Amino acid sequence: NNKQQKMTKNILGSLSITVAAFCCCILLWCAPSVSASWHEQPALLLAETPPMGWSSWNTFACHVNETLIRSIADVIASGPLAKAGYTYVNIDDCWSWCKELGADGHCLQRGPRNSDGQLVADPVRFPSGMRALADYIHSKGLKFGMYTSSGVLTCANFTGSWGYEETDAKAFASWGVDYLKMDACYTNKTMRAIAYPKMSRALRASGRDIVFSCDTDELYSKVGNTEQPWVWGPGVCNLWRIWGDIDDTWKQTLEEYDHEINLGAFAGWNDPDMLTVGMGGQTLIEYRTQFSLWCLLAAPLIIGADVRRIDSDVLSILAHSALIRVNQDPLGVQGSVVSNFEGGVVLAKPLADKSRAVAFFNRDNPGSIHITVNWGDLWQDNSNAYKPPMPTYARVHDLWLNKPVGVYATNFTAVVSPHETRVFRIEYPFNK
Repeated sequence: NNKQQKMTKNILGSLSITVAAFCCCILLWCAPSVSASWHEQPALLLAETPPMGWSSWNTFACHVNETLIRSIADVIASGPLAKAGYTYVNIDDCWSWCKELGADGHCLQRGPRNSDGQLVADPVRFPSGMRALADYIHSKGLKFGMYTSSGVLTCANFTGSWGYEETDAKAFASWGVDYLKMDACYTNKTMRAIAYPKMSRALRASGRDIVFSCDTDELYSKVGNTEQPWVWGPGVCNLWRIWGDIDDTWKQTLEEYDHEINLGAFAGWNDPDMLTVGMGGQTLIEYRTQFSLWCLLAAPLIIGADVRRIDSDVLSILAHSALIRVNQDPLGVQGSVVSNFEGGVVLAKPLADKSRAVAFFNRDNPGSIHITVNWGDLWQDNSNAYKPPMPTYARVHDLWLNKPVGVYATNFTAVVSPHETRVFRIEYPFNK
């Protein structure tokens, strides 16, 4: 389990980074405060809507190579996923040179950086090099993403970027990288407070537009970590993880949702981690719910399934144009809860045209329930303060079914099955 691996490595890392941490203290003695360093960068505008793409980790973990990545790019580019807006093809951990791999693909003996101090792609698994792979992905009309860690090692024991932020940023830019995820293994809080802003500055100075995804292992808030990437993230990153690694279970979908739902006041892209839709651990109803929630939360849509093997039902979820339009709405406001009752939840996301995307979520009830939303509840927020006079009517459109439902006065009620989420677009006011 990657979550357990990260926990173990952060505990072990406290021993392996003693010297590095000591160096941090020396640097901080002569530098501005750590808290100030989180906020010193202006907001980055490369991701004006939540990024959409694919990542290797959820399905393949360390078992990655250039043939696999090219085949994934082929499928995305040639089918409905690219048309739906999925752009990034991202290699996660385990791509750099390793002289000896363990059975799980983790590195037992790392290859060195080159004579210029740059990371080196593994010559066996990526013999053509990263520039050639980027060129191939770009030739398909897609963008290329890569991974590093803010520590001396990555989570899978490959070489990290600690102390080489400028060198690595220049290398990523020279390879044609468009998206960089920076993880947090083998670090402590002091190191992270240096590494993330430093990499952010280095990427901005690299001469190439590179979306910066910050994974700061907010999982460890359970044991007293007070880092809050949703607070400092807008000044350093384009998107930031808000909790631990997801796995393909209904329980974990709910846990990620619970940690994101109250972060709407913080501008930017709070990241509940990759989608698990299509990986096989949940029902289609539960996958539709995960996708619905991620869209209402304005979360990044990064597919974790093997897109070469997903069936038409899964593809119809991932490429659903009406839900994706909600996620990519230019207003960029995260949805929030407007009511809870009888195990059901109503979430609403303001849209740029002053309508609302509204989700009816049967979270806890073992049977089907009736969920109602009142028009007054939908326009009580301050994010889009248009409040039409009462009484009036609203037009309701079912987004999953992509069909009009009707025109209603005062409120609207729908029946929702266990674990199901139904999503509607509500236009208000509407002259009947």
